Amino acid sequence: MPGTVKIPHVSARVQVAIETFIAQLRRRQIYGSHAVSEKMLDILRMVVSSGKWGNVDNLMDLIKLVGKRCQEAQPMELCTGNIVRRLLSVIREECHAIVMEEQREQREQQLARSKSAAASATTTTGKGQSKPASAAGSRPASAKKSPALASLALAPIATSAAVTGAGADVNALAAGLGNLSVAGSPSSVGSVPPTSPHGSHLHHHQLAPHTSVFSLFAETDAVRIDYGRIKSTTTKSMFVEAINEMLDEMRNLHDSIAAQSVAHIHSNEIILTCGDATTTLNFFKHAAKKRQFHVIVVESAPVYSGHQLARKLAAAGIETTVIPDSAVFAVMSRVNKVVLGTHAILANGGLVALSGATTLAVAAKHYAIPVVVTAGLYKLTPLHPFDLDVFNLLGAPATVADEAGDTLAAGAEVLNPYFDYVAPELVALFITNEGVYAPSYMYRLLTESYHPDDVSLELSPGAWDRFFPKTAAAATAGVAGTRKVAPVVPVVRKPAANEGSDEDVSSEGEQ
Repeated sequence: MPGTVKIPHVSARVQVAIETFIAQLRRRQIYGSHAVSEKMLDILRMVVSSGKWGNVDNLMDLIKLVGKRCQEAQPMELCTGNIVRRLLSVIREECHAIVMEEQREQREQQLARSKSAAASATTTTGKGQSKPASAAGSRPASAKKSPALASLALAPIATSAAVTGAGADVNALAAGLGNLSVAGSPSSVGSVPPTSPHGSHLHHHQLAPHTSVFSLFAETDAVRIDYGRIKSTTTKSMFVEAINEMLDEMRNLHDSIAAQSVAHIHSNEIILTCGDATTTLNFFKHAAKKRQFHVIVVESAPVYSGHQLARKLAAAGIETTVIPDSAVFAVMSRVNKVVLGTHAILANGGLVALSGATTLAVAAKHYAIPVVVTAGLYKLTPLHPFDLDVFNLLGAPATVADEAGDTLAAGAEVLNPYFDYVAPELVALFITNEGVYAPSYMYRLLTESYHPDDVSLELSPGAWDRFFPKTAAAATAGVAGTRKVAPVVPVVRKPAANEGSDEDVSSEGEQ
């Protein structure tokens, strides 16, 4: 996918907004998970509200195209892909609700027609009621041969006829007609859905065979939805409202996490932390309203973001101490718990956190100190830590060693990683905006938050030809003709290392 390709089905104003956002990501003019996520939702709202996408199938491919371009512009801002996946999951849920509502209305109409047909076939004569005239003629052949089957098929018919004459509810009639279909009736009456013991009609997809036990727990897996059939005229306002709700949730996220602080921070505790995460700062501020505790902040060299957090905590009236990174193991035995922020939560429950967080987690594991992570669920990404170098950035070596004044440093290779990988076995608890979870529960949260088809953000088959017919035709002509056309190659831009320490990467990665 070319990096300069225009987004189809959007206005010129939206196109400019998308390109401006991508340029800001590449230049790191906008950074921090929270700020990037809010801007990403604004861009997607513009795409949904002003785009001429026609049907939901085109919309989903359009959102994937925008998300993929933003992800390639700054690969370490994993929240861009997470926001796109979450929105796609919400769109699928809304479409599933529409389809289920249509099926429910169809079942009600079918049931009403069946009830009307059964009532018209019932005849009453004088004082006693005779058998329905059509009952003998529509009796299946198997019921004529077997008395047992005949009784099984005829008894519900008489019951249903009598109940219908008395004005009973529709479920009793459906029960009788359902039993008639078991006896092998080829009539259209037998296609009425069966009823549960509680009287409510079961969905057809619940009776379908399942090829896997996991599909029993996913209702959407059994319902095949044609997204191309669902038009924008009936869903656009619904999707825009869903994005507005996601934006409200993002803006109230820090308050939702901070409200849980009183249950986890107790009086006279000593808490160790590092970095300058906004969630951690609000977590401590809210707890300080009802608790007296002491916070030890690791300075987090070479960016020294711990100094910034210490100043903010001291301004809020919280007793704070700053220690160097080398003193973490020495003070860990006096600590009651470790509270960390994070840049991303991986699929296995591990963390992509500020450089130096692994040191705190390993030392806490040695002394059996619990490590608590405060983060919003929008940071949960369906990626696995197979290659740890992918989840890191290298900063300017000048912040670690000044080559101009040190001849030894001039001949050495200096690495300045921004992030650390923290294994899930080092984390005790995740405090999120939707509750408290163990690291082992991240797999379940992934299945609840994202759809499996949206993990890779790949466009559906034929979407590229629909969006860019001229490009596809040129590529086809180049293969078939004598003049060869160069294939369309995705442009993956590697993040450039920041020069200097003017941007607090620890703070931007953990907001």
